[in-house]
Amino acid sequence: MLIWTGRGWMVAVIAFACFLSSELISEAVMRDHSYYQRYGWPKLIGALVAAVVIWVLDRGKVFDQRGKVYIDKETGQKVKLAVRHTLFFIPVRYWPLVLAVLGVLLLFVGKG
Repeated sequence: MLIWTGRGWMVAVIAFACFLSSELISEAVMRDHSYYQRYGWPKLIGALVAAVVIWVLDRGKVFDQRGKVYIDKETGQKVKLAVRHTLFFIPVRYWPLVLAVLGVLLLFVGKG
């Protein structure tokens, strides 16, 4: 069973990269290797950055769902082939909201 369709895998890669970056930066700045695990605000920042990146890519037509129209030579009918971009059956256009809500939740869960 696939957990993504089209370019939906990019959501997971972008989110992972943003969370990892926020962990490495926060631990380097605070000079504490467990800072990211104890506090929630670095996770919130990582989630919000990922949400913004995905939103910008979605608006920039990286996740274009319009599809292409082909004409069948035998019948002359138009056939539209559209690619859906999803991750865990959720369309990419909704992932910025999902990540923002996840970040807010992690803000409260991560208090030390």
